[in-house]
Amino acid sequence: PIGRIWSAAAQADLIDAAAAKLGIGRYIVVGHSWGAAVALEMARRRPGRVAGVVLVSGYHYPSPRFELALSGLPILPLIGTAFRHTLLPPLVRLGWAWSMRKIFGPAAISAAFTATTRELASRPSQLRSIAAESFLMWIAAAFVTPRHNDISVPVGIIAGAGDQLFDAPAEAFRLHADLANSVVDIVPDAGHMVHLRAPQAVLAMIDKIAALSTTEEAQLSDR
Repeated sequence: PIGRIWSAAAQADLIDAAAAKLGIGRYIVVGHSWGAAVALEMARRRPGRVAGVVLVSGYHYPSPRFELALSGLPILPLIGTAFRHTLLPPLVRLGWAWSMRKIFGPAAISAAFTATTRELASRPSQLRSIAAESFLMWIAAAFVTPRHNDISVPVGIIAGAGDQLFDAPAEAFRLHADLANSVVDIVPDAGHMVHLRAPQAVLAMIDKIAALSTTEEAQLSDR
């Protein structure tokens, strides 16, 4: 909703509140792309409730990028609003095939994903959300020093070897080096959409993190 800055921390609190309302006590969080930042915030802010996190194609150490700053233009008052409701939706649809090649490559594009998300992603309200999160990522890159050594829960890190949006394997190994309680898996022949190219790799990582979490809880109870 308009009227609040939906940072990773704000989204983390919202999702945890939803889990509590559903009566979920301990849970594992899986976050893809921007969602990886939200998952890490949940682990940081709710270590008593988050049993572990699995991060897929996360941009863990963002650097300032000009295109990220430009992507925030649609959230500007008046001009941005007019742009989102006039020129931007048809431009998104025209460039949709290129966008799909960019996020799926080098893997094959999912026809089902492409068909079901094209209209959703070109809605003015969705375009505003995408622009806001891109701009928040730029703000974090420009003014916030990434810190992850305060994460205490088990962390699974997955990246596609051929991610064309950024060097996801390098990001994954850097985070793995910063977190003693982490495991990493680089999926060959996969791009940014690892969870659609290799869902079994994501499921296997969830199982690993669940096992590590159970082991840690058992060790703590023995003490």
